[in-house]
Amino acid sequence: MAKTSRDVDNYETGAQIRKAAAERRVTLLELGSRLGVSRPTIYAYASGTLRVPDKRLPKLAAILGKSESYFRPRKASDLDSGTEARRALDLIEAFLAPPNPGKAIEVALGAATSAPEAKNPVIRAEFLRRAGNARALSGDHLGALRNLDDALVVFEAAGHTEDAARCSQTLGLCFTALRRLEDAEVCFQRSARDLPDEEKWKGRSSLASLAESKGDYETSETILSELLEDRSLGDVPMAYIRANFASMTCVRGFWGSGLSQSESALSAATEANLPDQMVEMMVSIARCYTHLGQFEEAWSMHVRAHDVATSIGDLARATYNSVAWAQLKVRIGDPKGAKDDALAGIRAAVQSHYLRTESLGLLVLAEACLDQAHFEEAEVHASQAQSQAARHSYPVADLLAKTHRALAIAGQGRAQEALAVLTEAEQETENLGGPKARYFAVRAVCKTLCGDAEGASADQGIARDAAAMSGPRIELPLSIAKILSSV
Repeated sequence: MAKTSRDVDNYETGAQIRKAAAERRVTLLELGSRLGVSRPTIYAYASGTLRVPDKRLPKLAAILGKSESYFRPRKASDLDSGTEARRALDLIEAFLAPPNPGKAIEVALGAATSAPEAKNPVIRAEFLRRAGNARALSGDHLGALRNLDDALVVFEAAGHTEDAARCSQTLGLCFTALRRLEDAEVCFQRSARDLPDEEKWKGRSSLASLAESKGDYETSETILSELLEDRSLGDVPMAYIRANFASMTCVRGFWGSGLSQSESALSAATEANLPDQMVEMMVSIARCYTHLGQFEEAWSMHVRAHDVATSIGDLARATYNSVAWAQLKVRIGDPKGAKDDALAGIRAAVQSHYLRTESLGLLVLAEACLDQAHFEEAEVHASQAQSQAARHSYPVADLLAKTHRALAIAGQGRAQEALAVLTEAEQETENLGGPKARYFAVRAVCKTLCGDAEGASADQGIARDAAAMSGPRIELPLSIAKILSSV
């Protein structure tokens, strides 16, 4: 049964009574006598099973030589600098700037168990919250959920609204990574409501990311644009918001503008010393270069992203980078190496629940198979990618998977069936760049194979227009050119 706010407060007051009495060398029996209460009552006060009435606090404080506030419930921020818990909290902060999440987790969980002050449930909850934050940073989202949920229960019971909202914010990020989007939305709404004014941007920015996950780019862009215009926000909030905006642009496949936005966001993240966002933007920049055909620049940026991600122990982003790197290998003519790297990334992603990485890995596998003209295998991987994307709400990945699948089906001589797959997905191309260009280019291929030259020409025009908005390239595997050459 969860502790109530009163339970938590009583426990802390009782602990302070025991500590102060020991310092004054006053027994509980003597304290009860001087306070004018019975033996059962003073023991109930000292054990935290009975609340000390406000009218008794002045006399209690006078007997034990303390201020009345000494017996009031405390937060972690109230800890004295010399306490073990305060030293542990400072050490955790040191390990997270620059990040060393493994050490931060070790210290946080150790202090939650052994620090004398952690007998206070609220102090212990703060250590669990820090452990959860560190685990989330390292990509251990399931472990983070356990720590954060335990901390949240205590903060709610104690009535510590802001601390509960901070837990909710990180919980929401974990739920997002695990694609539990309804749970994430509840968490972000709470953080946007209950965090201090200077931190509310976290919840709003995260709600924008959720809107993007649902394909509601207009809402996402509106929220982020409003935040970017908020002059009261400092460098750190602005760095995160810029990164979110750049990520949304890249997800939609506007590679040219995504590149400039990601470069600007990387600069802001570097100045604000945010290594996690630095890695995120390095991968975004590398993917932009890949889709724009600037392969040397893409390779160099993937190397940088790998070095930073591994140095800070960000396993989730390191794995994502390796799979994005595999996509580059497809484009430079190494489909076998790409498949090996994508498979390794998918195995790691499945083991650690890196759903975003798994989604991209399946797409890369399908793309590599298309490049090799292994159309049956490509169809299998594209179908897997489509199922995974639909199940976990990745709308752009879902469209790309359908496009890969249609191309694989067409490559097997079933162009009409391929057209049927694409027809179902046309609405999904709205407000997209590169994915839209690829969709209509593939549909043009299918129409050509079906003998519809006029329809193919119209779709090629739409593909060119979409490519002009996103970048100069329409990306189709060489194997398709060989098929078309025989038509």
